[in-house]
Amino acid sequence: MEETQRQQPTPPPTAKAGDKVMYVPDKIHALRPDANGKYPWVLGKKVTVIKDRKKEIEIQEIGSEGKGVNAFVTSIRRSPNPAKAMEQLVFLRPADPWPATVSAIHEDGSADLDVKSNQGGVTLHLPNVPADPAGTTPHSYHAATADKEGQ
Repeated sequence: MEETQRQQPTPPPTAKAGDKVMYVPDKIHALRPDANGKYPWVLGKKVTVIKDRKKEIEIQEIGSEGKGVNAFVTSIRRSPNPAKAMEQLVFLRPADPWPATVSAIHEDGSADLDVKSNQGGVTLHLPNVPADPAGTTPHSYHAATADKEGQ
């Protein structure tokens, strides 16, 4: 029973309907920049390097904004085999969570959220979004920090 409790997400302390939280976008949103040109995830790419006469794969951070990220994403889209090109892509960590409002909390700790999308200004109504206090899991929410609450 203890293991089952560890696997269940837990809401941020005192989360209730109406609270402001931050939504970590799902990876399906990762390749679309917001109005400011910033991607919601810090992206990286796999590169092959030779060390001690052996090939090794390393992860090279590209970032979440700027010409380097735009060029890399464009190269994936224009590739003759986009699925193969996507294999080089690595989602390193969330760059910019989106502000959200809790509309309901469920017993399992998940929440129904009204999310203000940074990609087009629409409000997304997302049911059963799991909590992740660390704020690193795609398609999850966590408590808003003081500097993010006003957004």
